[in-house]
Amino acid sequence: NGYFVDQKFIDLATVLFPNITAIHDTGYNVAYWNIHSRAIHKKNNNWMCNDGLLYFYHFSNYKPDKPSELSGHQTRFDLKNIPQLNDLFKLYTDLLKKKDFDMAKKWPYSYAYYSNGMAIDEIDRVKYREMQSLYAIDNPFDWKSIPFRTKKEMFVRKVKRKLRQIVKDIKNKL
Repeated sequence: NGYFVDQKFIDLATVLFPNITAIHDTGYNVAYWNIHSRAIHKKNNNWMCNDGLLYFYHFSNYKPDKPSELSGHQTRFDLKNIPQLNDLFKLYTDLLKKKDFDMAKKWPYSYAYYSNGMAIDEIDRVKYREMQSLYAIDNPFDWKSIPFRTKKEMFVRKVKRKLRQIVKDIKNKL
């Protein structure tokens, strides 16, 4: 629905936390999606955003091995268009390399497999999200704890998807 996972939960924040407040300072959560309205620069050895401090820059999908790209999620801006970000991104890249980012990026995704080693595909993830009670399963990564009916529905969806692909391939060959 156009929301990311963390944004869905934030809708409940004002109900769950009565003393919550919104921060409107432009120095928070600066990123490619709002950089057009932010002036980033360094002043007296402090990073600044517009007329105040820069508190948090969101390096969303930044890839140090593609240092001129601002984010892999968009193509509107790059560091050639916004040279005032070069020093900030160089600092971030240097810190990533110092913390052995090249090794860490090779780590496998922790939530790609069930506990039995079987890969979790998109159909499984969709089915889990559609479940009436997300709490019906104690551990969604433990294949043994998933109800048989749910496993059956996942299997049927996978078979249907495979059959649709076979039919499509046959039609393309004709």
